[in-house]
Amino acid sequence: MERGRLPRYNESSTGRDRGDGVVKAEETQGGGDAAPVGWGRAVATAAVMIVVSFIVFLYVPNRLLGYLSLHVVPRVRDLLVAGWWTVAFVACCWLFVRLQRSGKA
Repeated sequence: MERGRLPRYNESSTGRDRGDGVVKAEETQGGGDAAPVGWGRAVATAAVMIVVSFIVFLYVPNRLLGYLSLHVVPRVRDLLVAGWWTVAFVACCWLFVRLQRSGKA
């Protein structure tokens, strides 16, 4: 690359222009923090997310509704369940992002 000239999109990270407008994948992937994930780890991560989603979005609210229906008025019950859904959604989003960043299940 010449001094003072910005690199074009088809130049590799080393500054060499191959001339055909194509950058090899190995030239662009150096230094990334994302490691390739195998099928086993991907399936384990998906299974964790499915189990957590089932528990957090179906099982716990069902138990809450069953318990709160007998102990509090409907407005309070609905407010508590909506609050649970909000907290659970934020927690599941955090878990999903965390699993994506670390690549671990």
